[in-house]
Amino acid sequence: PDTSRTRLDGLLLVALVVWGLAQLAPHLAHPAIYNWDEAMHQAAARGTHDTFFTPHIYKDPLYPSDPRHWWAAHVWMHKPTGPFWFGALMMHVVGVTPLALRLASLLGHLAAAAAIYLIARRPAGRLWATLGAAAFLALPFGWQLVQGRFFGDVTDCTLAGCNAVAVALLFHATREKSWRWGLAAG
Repeated sequence: PDTSRTRLDGLLLVALVVWGLAQLAPHLAHPAIYNWDEAMHQAAARGTHDTFFTPHIYKDPLYPSDPRHWWAAHVWMHKPTGPFWFGALMMHVVGVTPLALRLASLLGHLAAAAAIYLIARRPAGRLWATLGAAAFLALPFGWQLVQGRFFGDVTDCTLAGCNAVAVALLFHATREKSWRWGLAAG
């Protein structure tokens, strides 16, 4: 590949990340938990922080819990565990605060924007790929999800980011005819 084009792609991705941080990161550490969804996910991340390999909400519930009631069950399994593991790792780094789990949302959203650029760059060109990814980062709905102010949050942003990156890697694998990149795509 042409090194100047690769360098340009790198610069554009850095610019998109800076734009995304400017749009999404201010006030990310606000202490408010606005909805039930984020409260449950914060509790599950805290439980994962305490016992990393068994995500849960209540370590020692006062009363026996019915596993059919996921909101009260010992093991939290109605969502993928990856965001909770990442949130637990962030809690070890920045402390047990809402910011720790919201960092996973932020990184997932930034990863989705980077994947949008990488997917759209060849068919639409760098200008339109950059504009599309920048517009994605400026959407109010994304800001609400990253900030934990709307139903959804860390699990949705992280899942969207992982899926978008997997699609970008899959496109690259088929273009390069590389089983290694295909394996990285999952």
